[in-house]
Amino acid sequence: MRVPLRIPPGLNADDTTYAAAGRWADCNCVRFDRDLPQTIGGWESLTTDLLTGVCRTVFAWTDNASVLNIAFGTHLALQVWAGGALATITPALAMPPARLGADPLAVVNASPTVTVTHLGHGLETGDSVEVSGAAAVGGITPNGTFVITRVDDDSYTYAFGSNATSTASGGGAAVVVAPQRAFQAGSIDGTGGAGYGTGAYSVGGYSEPSTADYFPRTWSFGAFGEELIANPRGGALYAWDNDLGAPATPLLDAPCNCIFALIAPQDMIFALGCNEEVSGKFNPLCIRHSSVRKNTEWRTAASTTAREYILPGGGRIVAGRAIGP
Repeated sequence: MRVPLRIPPGLNADDTTYAAAGRWADCNCVRFDRDLPQTIGGWESLTTDLLTGVCRTVFAWTDNASVLNIAFGTHLALQVWAGGALATITPALAMPPARLGADPLAVVNASPTVTVTHLGHGLETGDSVEVSGAAAVGGITPNGTFVITRVDDDSYTYAFGSNATSTASGGGAAVVVAPQRAFQAGSIDGTGGAGYGTGAYSVGGYSEPSTADYFPRTWSFGAFGEELIANPRGGALYAWDNDLGAPATPLLDAPCNCIFALIAPQDMIFALGCNEEVSGKFNPLCIRHSSVRKNTEWRTAASTTAREYILPGGGRIVAGRAIGP
């Protein structure tokens, strides 16, 4: 007479095979399905091409043509696999273009200097910016690409190619400034801080507390429709529109610095730990989101659904997840 074996699923690896009588004691490449063991299938190589840099984040999504896309975020590059090919879509620029407030430009008669009011710009002397959308002010229309001189946290100047013919403020409500600072590679590894023992020999006092954190380059990804949204930790938010021949580009008006980005089911992009809207200063407890289905509309107003929230208390946001109903 045959007696069926009813061995419970799972492994008992805490005891010897003698003590684990009536149980599975050891196996390899096996999983349990409906209480029975089955062989785990093998793996198929996606590509033979090597990634550029150390990869820490992978994200897969399907575009409107039902094509599988897989994004890889490394410390050196942003790459995507689609249609059997691996392409590099690393952004060229590190900072997003910003749509300034009304009449942000000021000029002085007989001078080529243009003063720009740009709250929390985060730029330094020697950086280049591309100015567009400016209307005439003081007899000149100061659009173009220029090297700036920083005045303070909220303003800077640049020299236009000709002198103003009057002293005036203006430029209209459609001025867009696109910083031309190049995208930089991130760190492979991180440290808990910059105290004793983390720098060069004899640098830093013994037992000196850390004053900064150094993180490896990690990415947060999401799909805004078929479009990829990518955010290197502490950097800008980028969008890639499924063109393998074009790099990802920074989102207009999005925060310059963001710890973690995610996409809500309502088609809103959330920036967790980012620059405050009014001051432009980075706040690790600030949460901002774009308007519904408008990934470049980040200004809070009665006519938009973009909003900003400051979490109470101390600490900082590390990451986030969208939770379904």
